[in-house]
Amino acid sequence: MLSTEESTPSGELRTADGSGHTALVAESNALQRAITADLLTSRGFSVVLAETGEEALERIRCGGIDLLVCAMLMTGMDGFELLRTLRKTAPGLPIIAVVPGMSEIDEIYMRGAAALGAAKVFTQPLTPRVFFNSIGELLRVQVG
Repeated sequence: MLSTEESTPSGELRTADGSGHTALVAESNALQRAITADLLTSRGFSVVLAETGEEALERIRCGGIDLLVCAMLMTGMDGFELLRTLRKTAPGLPIIAVVPGMSEIDEIYMRGAAALGAAKVFTQPLTPRVFFNSIGELLRVQVG
């Protein structure tokens, strides 16, 4: 279980709080989806899950999503197509893209995700401190 408190680089202790924010986790791998959801809920986020890009798009269309954490490789509509669509339909939605982190091609995936509008791009496994600091920057909240 993750602690809800972490030290900043200067040593200052901050309390994590994602309360009042809803994150959508779009990931076709059930284990990775659960891990990411657990990370977010441990910091107070409400989490909505989607297994495909199509499901993610529908959940975003329903409203109430503050942040998208999106795998670039998914079955059906992948993360690249989802990001292309969201650039037109939800241009202000903060997006964190996640790539597998297991091959030389990941750099291409990362550049592609950034070019399509992902504000942050990470490889798996996610590093909680860096992940939450990035979310804090995107949402302008203190999340760890």
